Amino acid sequence: MRGAPGGSMVPPDLSRYRLELAAMIRTGSADAYRAFLREWSDLHQRGVAERLITMDDAALLVRIARMALSDRNLSDAHDWARSVLVEADVTVVDEPPVATGIASGRVSRSRVSQPNDGLRGLPRVRRTVRGRVSRPPRSAKPDGQG
Repeated sequence: MRGAPGGSMVPPDLSRYRLELAAMIRTGSADAYRAFLREWSDLHQRGVAERLITMDDAALLVRIARMALSDRNLSDAHDWARSVLVEADVTVVDEPPVATGIASGRVSRSRVSQPNDGLRGLPRVRRTVRGRVSRPPRSAKPDGQG
């Protein structure tokens, strides 16, 4: 493991993590992903690396493909990644969400399949229509007074 060796307060080398992650993605190998997860398991949430390691090869390849498509720096692997997702029958969009760095986050399957109309995320303006309440004239007195 590479995080804080021996429980010390030495921070992990994140630049090396990113380089090794990019190299692993370019290999397109489930076994390489498992080796990467074992090596860097201390940087993942508790139990996540162990659960990923036990996944089948096809599921890991889909994860690797999604990671490749999420990073513009891995554009050389985008064609391979799209072919993996098509073969796995996962919805692919022409322009995937592009992040500035590797491991940018997840995009749900339902979000990927929705067309991007450019307006998502903008608040909708609500128009309140107020009806006029009919009131008796001010000079009129209530019934029974008079």
